[in-house]
This record gives sequence, structure tokens and C-alpha cells, in this order.
Amino acid sequence: MKRLLAISDHLDTGGAAIACGRILEAVSQCDPTLEISRIVQYAPEEPHPHTWRLSPHLTLQTWARRLKPLGLGALLEQATSRNLLDRFHRLLDQLQPDLINIHNIHGASNWGLELIEAALEHAPVVWTLHDMWSFTGGCAYSFECERFRTHCDSSCTCPPQSCKPEDKLLAASWEHRRRLFQHPNLYAVSPSHWLAQCATNGNGWPRERLSTIANPIDLDQYSPSLREHGREDLKLATGQTSALIVSEYLHQPRKGGHLIHEALRAITTPLTLLTMGNAPAKIENPNIQCKHLGYIADEATKARIFAAVDLLIHPAPVDNLPCVISEANACGTPIVGFPIGGVKEMIREGETGWLADELSAPSLTKAIRRALDDIAAGRTLRQSARAYASEAYNPQQLGQAYLSTFHQVLEASA
Repeated sequence: MKRLLAISDHLDTGGAAIACGRILEAVSQCDPTLEISRIVQYAPEEPHPHTWRLSPHLTLQTWARRLKPLGLGALLEQATSRNLLDRFHRLLDQLQPDLINIHNIHGASNWGLELIEAALEHAPVVWTLHDMWSFTGGCAYSFECERFRTHCDSSCTCPPQSCKPEDKLLAASWEHRRRLFQHPNLYAVSPSHWLAQCATNGNGWPRERLSTIANPIDLDQYSPSLREHGREDLKLATGQTSALIVSEYLHQPRKGGHLIHEALRAITTPLTLLTMGNAPAKIENPNIQCKHLGYIADEATKARIFAAVDLLIHPAPVDNLPCVISEANACGTPIVGFPIGGVKEMIREGETGWLADELSAPSLTKAIRRALDDIAAGRTLRQSARAYASEAYNPQQLGQAYLSTFHQVLEASA
């Protein structure tokens, strides 16, 4: 293999895009001769020289929105999508990849399953799954709904999501994915065993074409050695326990804002709570001193913050293999979270953190209390958290695992 092409909606915004970049970096370190390119829709004005932006034609997209109230929007939407796919084909003819690694695409305008089908006309495809979108009717997470295992339709009970199509389109969207799974050159990688089980259950991905490989992390950049520097930056008082919550949009149902607000109201131990994201958490508890750090994209700054705090609280009720947990553990910081999704694979009680007994605010309160008591008693779990991260998210091992998977796919597709 000489040329690898990765496709993702964002370049470096959001956990999936960040994980994509780290996977490509790990693969590149294992094979420096490999030519790696990337197609994205959202990127800075001056992206990486080997990165191409693929966005809908602005004029077509604008007229589609304007004419939608007149019933003509659908025709222009189709024209917009056809134009984008034509440009996509021309770009792939130019790049001539040996293999294409798809990541999240549902955050992009006019990117859909047709983009996967077009990619398969040029090279074998390995789709790295960052959520459930590839095998549901279009939901990134199904929450309590299990319809994706048999047939998504208008009776699905999963909550509204930005990537979820209209109810009348759910069945057709689910069926489209099942037809796509039959393509012999389409493979998948799941970062967690939980997502792999969901993806292959029932009428999902063929088991023989799905591998499980965790997302790697730069263990030199995310390091416990940054702890003292980080505490000085944040002016954290000696002897005061500190916790961190990281969420771009904590108010979203899948981020667990409603659960963490209720859980922290019952904490009686003095606590400094730092929040990182686009909006602060408003905690009604005089025992908790809150400090909002805003949205932070810089990796070095994030690493110092992760290393500085005593624990990370991850209140999400649904999740795959969140970057924030591996980042915190790599910095020696343990986690409190729910026994859900891939999170229950990452949080090992008494080793990498404290796991709530169930998905509820009272159970999360108990887990936080357990963590605060252990930390106060000197059972910080910092060494064991770092040791686990060094093994589980090792970029050399995981980069090689990806390379091996890519080569196996190419051999099988020859």
C-alpha cells in the first residue's frame, strides 16, 4: 500500500475528528513511507497541504434553501448532491488511493451513504465507527431504543438528533445501510467492544468484516509530568480536591448535563469544579466552587488541565470510546462515569476510576463520593490509570494494528 485516503466531516473539531487525526499519525509513525491524504468539509482556511475540502456548491445550496418553501428545494438538493459527488469522483481520480479510511461523515452537509458507495468505486473502504450512525436508521446513538437491531422505522423511540432523518425516511435509511453492508470491499473498525457488538447484532455489519481497535493517544503529550505546571496555571490550592467536566455542549441529552447537575447537588465535600466547553455548568451547591475554562482546542493546554485535576467526571448516558477519558487516564487522572457503552470498558473500578452502579443521578453521586473519599485517603489511582492508558491506547501498537487490518483488507479485496 502506497496511498491512504481518510475522509471525515471535520478536520480537528470534535472527538471523532481528533481520533481520526491520531489514528493517521499512529499509522504514519509505523510506516513513514505511506502517503496519507485527507478529505474534509470543515477545516481552517489554511488546512494541511495534504488535506482537501469538499463542500456543497454554495449557489446550489443557497437556492435549495430559498426554494424549499415552494416545494422546489428537494430538486435542488438532489442537484447539489450530484454536483458534490461528481467533484468527489474527480478528486479520487486525482489522488488514486489504494485504500480509503472513512470516519464520521454525518456532520457534513450533503455527505451521506452515497459518498461511501462512490468511494467503493475507487478502492476498498475501512469505515472507523465513532458512534452508531453506520448501522441505525440515522441516529448517532439510539439511547433506549433497540429497533436498529431488527428494522428502524417511524416507531423508533430514540430522541431527535441533528443527524436523524425524518420519521418517514428512517426505514429506507436503515434498509440502505443493509444493502451497503453486502459490498465485499466494505470493512469496519470499532474502537470499543460494545460498539462492535451493537454493530454486528442482528442485521448489522458482517462479523467477519469488523475488527476492534481502540483509538490511540500521544502518551508523550498527555503525561502525568504536566501535573505541577498545570496546577500552577489553574491556581489550584494545595489540599483542595479538584474535578473536571469536559463537554462541548453539556446541555445536550447525550452529554448528561441533567444528570451531573442533580448528582452534584448532593455532594457535601468541598470541591473545586472546572468545566471545559462552550457553556459553564451551573451547579447549585455551596460546597462546590465552579470555574469555567471555556472551549479549549489546544492540545498542550488540555493536557496540562487533565494532569492538574484529581478526577474527571464523565456524565454521558451514551458514548463509545470518548477521547476525554483516554486523555485524562494518560495524564494519570482517574474517571467517574456510568456503566454504559464503551465507557464501562475504560473505567476499571479501583484501577482507572470509579464506576456508578447504574444510569441514574443518585448512583453517580455515590460514585463521586467514593472517589472523593479514596482521593482524600491517598488512593488517587494516578499511577494505575497512567499504566492502563500506556498499554490500552499505545500509538505504536494500535497504529500497527490498523496497518495490519489495512493490508488484510487489500489482500482480501485483490
